[in-house]
Amino acid sequence: MKFKSLSALFFICVTLTVSSGCGKRQTPITAYPNVQQYQQDPSIGSGYNPYQQGVGANPSYYGNNSAYNIDNSGNWETTTAAPSTSDIPTNGVNTSPLATNGQGDSLELVLPNLQPYAPPSGNSSGANYSLAGTFNVDQDNYLPPALPLVGSLMPTRNQWQASGIAVVGSDVVITATDKSGLFKKGTVITMNAETGQNWRNIGSKWLGVRHPMDATVKGIVFDGGGKLYANDSTNFLYVLSEPSFSVEKLTSNVSGSIDIGLSGGVVILGTSSGLKKLSPDGSSAVDFASGVNATGGMGNDSAGNLYVISGTNIKKITPDGNVSDVISGISGGIDVTVTDNGNIMVLTSGGIQMYNGGQLKTTFGSGDYVNASAIATDGNSIFVADSGSSYKDSKVLKYSTMSL
Repeated sequence: MKFKSLSALFFICVTLTVSSGCGKRQTPITAYPNVQQYQQDPSIGSGYNPYQQGVGANPSYYGNNSAYNIDNSGNWETTTAAPSTSDIPTNGVNTSPLATNGQGDSLELVLPNLQPYAPPSGNSSGANYSLAGTFNVDQDNYLPPALPLVGSLMPTRNQWQASGIAVVGSDVVITATDKSGLFKKGTVITMNAETGQNWRNIGSKWLGVRHPMDATVKGIVFDGGGKLYANDSTNFLYVLSEPSFSVEKLTSNVSGSIDIGLSGGVVILGTSSGLKKLSPDGSSAVDFASGVNATGGMGNDSAGNLYVISGTNIKKITPDGNVSDVISGISGGIDVTVTDNGNIMVLTSGGIQMYNGGQLKTTFGSGDYVNASAIATDGNSIFVADSGSSYKDSKVLKYSTMSL
């Protein structure tokens, strides 16, 4: 009889523990507190009300006489004081009891620091970027990818390392150099911006045997009218026109150019002694935006403004030549690009810095690249050209916005 009583008591306690909590609840609550968002159970209220965890938010449970917080292991623990009922959001989410504490007290969820959740995107100044892919720059194999085992035993046709980068439609366009052999050379490479496939060497002639571009090729820009322009650190300018993309080599009479950009549709070369505006045929140049000396790369926004790394500043130049400092105090600036929503992305030796309204919002990509040389955007995603330590690890890195 005693045994039956104990069995019945044990059964009742187990039942209460499972259904309503006998003492502390030991089943981890994985939905809280470290999640970034949650959605309301539709059985509690009408519709879904997504929320994002605010800074310092620590969900807790309260009853009539004591509070219950979720500890790091996901269990409930008693605290000394119950939170005020005024802390409960009045959005209909927390109006129904979720459980009891085994003493007849109803336990309800308190989330005092939650803010309405809006997934970040490329059109948000608070967008968060994550590495979405890496693509090999040198895919110039003798054999197609369908024969990877045999192809891996053969040397590549060339040894390309990335220099400059641009995005044209659904393709990434890269200037690349091969300085390994006797015949040093440069080229332009295209690949699919989503997959890194459909690799093409469009800067070559005679089935890839001859390359008109020198190994001193630097940046590249697309004018939106079917022409690619690439600059050279000597005094050359390369023009590739759709659809054939045959290379036209011009003498720009501008030596020491660091990068190339556009201002109001006009080609601009950045040098340490000032910016130079090229004539339509690329044969002559005049000073542009006096006093702006480029120490790094250049980028454009959708309105035709030019952004230049000049010392520790990012300078914005309008098409009519007006100059203003939009960012100050950068260190190790390499290149700059601007997203469609106005986020300024500065490629530095320590990572990619995102600015909005002149204020640093976040830094990402630190440690992802070996020797980054250029940055570009398709308006949303970010692409970085990494020349690497050799052709073997030269890559294009793609960063896309992620939802928390």
